[in-house]
Amino acid sequence: MISWELSHLDKEYYTQADTPHPRFKIATTTYPQTWQEHINHPKPLLDTPDNHCMDNCLKILDNGNYQYINDSPLIMTFSEYQINNHQVIPISFRKHDIGHIFLGMILSFLSILLLRYFIKYTNITTKSFFKNLS
Repeated sequence: MISWELSHLDKEYYTQADTPHPRFKIATTTYPQTWQEHINHPKPLLDTPDNHCMDNCLKILDNGNYQYINDSPLIMTFSEYQINNHQVIPISFRKHDIGHIFLGMILSFLSILLLRYFIKYTNITTKSFFKNLS
């Protein structure tokens, strides 16, 4: 859970003048394209979502934006964009990779150590805790 929330901190938001992340992908009818491939050689855009997809799929979010999920063994990317008059407008990009998982494991280990320290070196016991509640 910690690693998933860390990936949300790494989310990039775009304006129309920004260039998206190099891993930003767009779903087309033939195969997914990166932003640079789409600019150089645009393919017809896919606009029908796959509701039962496991990886590498297109979803339509509640706000009407499209989200392409690209899942691989070590990294998972989420590219959010709008389609307006057959033009792609990038909204955001987020990645969840092995670094987030590793950092989440370290932070959870440190939080367990901190919790054990407070339990061991403070005078709070379960009996005194519940006695103070009543």
